Formats: sequence, structure tokens, C-alpha cells
Amino acid sequence: MKDSITLEKVEKEPDSYTLPEFNERQEGVANWFKQMGSLDLKAPMEFPEGFYSVRDNMEEISKNEEALEITSKALKLATNFDIKPGICMWDMLKTMNPEAMTNMISGIQDGFIESLNARLIKIKK
Repeated sequence: MKDSITLEKVEKEPDSYTLPEFNERQEGVANWFKQMGSLDLKAPMEFPEGFYSVRDNMEEISKNEEALEITSKALKLATNFDIKPGICMWDMLKTMNPEAMTNMISGIQDGFIESLNARLIKIKK
């Protein structure tokens, strides 16, 4: 048995599927695109030297506040795990990279890792 999900960007989210105020601890549906901003689900996988990418482990990513914020938010929305230093399973996950993490999870939206990588490769190490 396999579950799958399809995400579709819309101009305005349907009121019946959204929470009045997004709160990480509440149950309900959050608009992934609204939380992450503009996403490029068809971005090429590029890894320019001197910039962060989804192939950097979380400990390396955590050295830059912006890179950590983007990555943590994306992984929280995709997995519902808080992946930040000192929180949840940090000691286990800090040596993993986002690409490997998402490869272990079934049902991750096509383009998710590409869109995260496109954001990270804009941040200098």
C-alpha cells in the first residue's frame, strides 16, 4: 500500500482547507507555498562551490542562520519534524543532509528537494 499527495499552487487557498492563523502546533492544513514563498519545483539540481545545497549535512547548514531557517521550515512542512540544533532528534539528524532525509520518506512531492536546493544555492558559505 502506498499513499501519495499532489500539491498544486493556487492564487488563493480555499478557506475550508486553511487555518485562521498558521501555528506549528495546531493540526490542520498549511499552505506549503505560502509558508515557503516562491518555489521552483522544476529547478535543476546544481551544486556551485562555496554555496549551501541539499547535499550539505544539517550541522553544516546550521552554521548559517538563513540556510538553517529555510531548510528547517521546509523539512518541518514536509515531515512535521523540528530539525534544529538541540531540538527533537538533532543529534541523530545533524550528520544527514536534506537530500538523504527526503529520500527516506515516501510521498515527498516531486520538486520538493529541487526547490529547496534552488533556495540554498543562493546562500554563500
